Amino acid sequence: MPLDVNLFTVSDVAGMADDMQTAALILDGRVHRLSRKGVRSDLPDVAELFGRPWRVVSSEALSDCFGRQARRRADRIDAYRARCLRLPLEEYRRLAGVAHDRVRLQLQVRFVVHRLIPMLRRLAGKGNVQVDHSEALGKFRSLDSLKGLAGLAEVPLEPLEETLMGDVLLFGQNVCDLTWVRGRRMPWDGYLQAEGERYSLRVDRKRPRMTVDWQFLNALRRTLRDRLSNASNLHLMDHARALEAETDRLVKLLGRDTPLYADRERSVVLGPGKTLFCCQGVPPFVVEDAGRVLRLFEGVQVGVPLASLRRKEILSMDGAYVMAAYDHVFVFDWVEGNRLCMGHDYEFFQRFWTMPLEHGIVEYLNAARLVLCAGYFENPSAKPYVPDALARQPHISLEAARARNLPVYRYYRTEVA
Repeated sequence: MPLDVNLFTVSDVAGMADDMQTAALILDGRVHRLSRKGVRSDLPDVAELFGRPWRVVSSEALSDCFGRQARRRADRIDAYRARCLRLPLEEYRRLAGVAHDRVRLQLQVRFVVHRLIPMLRRLAGKGNVQVDHSEALGKFRSLDSLKGLAGLAEVPLEPLEETLMGDVLLFGQNVCDLTWVRGRRMPWDGYLQAEGERYSLRVDRKRPRMTVDWQFLNALRRTLRDRLSNASNLHLMDHARALEAETDRLVKLLGRDTPLYADRERSVVLGPGKTLFCCQGVPPFVVEDAGRVLRLFEGVQVGVPLASLRRKEILSMDGAYVMAAYDHVFVFDWVEGNRLCMGHDYEFFQRFWTMPLEHGIVEYLNAARLVLCAGYFENPSAKPYVPDALARQPHISLEAARARNLPVYRYYRTEVA
């Protein structure tokens, strides 16, 4: 297997290649970029390298810099993996995509079956559950057998850490190790002051940057190749092909019209992109607009996607999804779907993020329902804000609303004072 595929290097991660900079510090898991411009002696983060002063201009997590380079070189990495597996690139990408989607979907299913649906059942009470197919999903293979497949999408950070062997300074064409300095001493060869600590250069442990880049590149190739080899190469792809049938069975079981779970108020459905959504129904309601005219809104569902299982992504400040086209002053038609504007108060959303995820989902959807019906408060001391652009909704009399047992939300206001 040829090893001449150029993936990316330590210099790429440190920004030495892209930014044409000549110095970068990798310290405590962060990349600090150095500049000769605007240097002052009173700056908290400074460096003096072989008699020349430098300024620390920015810093970023090493893992973020590494991940950015991995994304930039995704085509090269995929091509290298495909060659290791002796597969055409397009076939590798198709099967790796199937594996990634299947692992993601099974994580959703596990959370829904073991945590979310049991809580929804308790909230619904006996006799109110209408659909529950969760037991049928227990026949899927365990997630443990898919660890190798999940790793296909990852670029391991370990080769970088092993190559650096600690904190280093990339300076010109060299890589120097660092040693922590007690007190305020200023070693002759050079020192750096960053994050309140001072370090000296180990000029006796200087390595050519080109050699370090080459060592890392070989280590990254070897690690990528070994991970595929340890997963039994083509046997790994056989797993991916088997997962295609398994995913198809799940999609066929649920479909777009058959929920995984449903009660009188909430449901779990398979939405766009084979992503599970937890939804809450909003029954028809009536709004009294600024002119005290009653306007009828038909029922709709609000929902949240369960793709990432990260609280801030599921319970987003961008608002809940509205699961159908809906004419409402707070509903916006975005590229990825209709979203409900729920206000912009960080603390309003933060309380959902501190709850167990299944509890946060229920509380968030209930808050979305209330916003849809009754507006929202920008802050505790402000008046509720609901725009007066409700004229497109059909008029309904109070008698007709009472006859249908519809709740009436009275909007006497137009703007926040």
